[in-house]
Amino acid sequence: MLLPELVVNHWWENLLHGQRVQLLKLLLLLKGNPRVVVVNIPWYL
Repeated sequence: MLLPELVVNHWWENLLHGQRVQLLKLLLLLKGNPRVVVVNIPWYL
């Protein structure tokens, strides 16, 4: 599964954008099939 991860310039920009990808990644790694591979793709603003 490919997950686009937002890369921001300032720390406070993380507060403006949802962290859905982090939650999805955590759930896939904890509750998913052991054969699931998670790949983070940086997405720059």
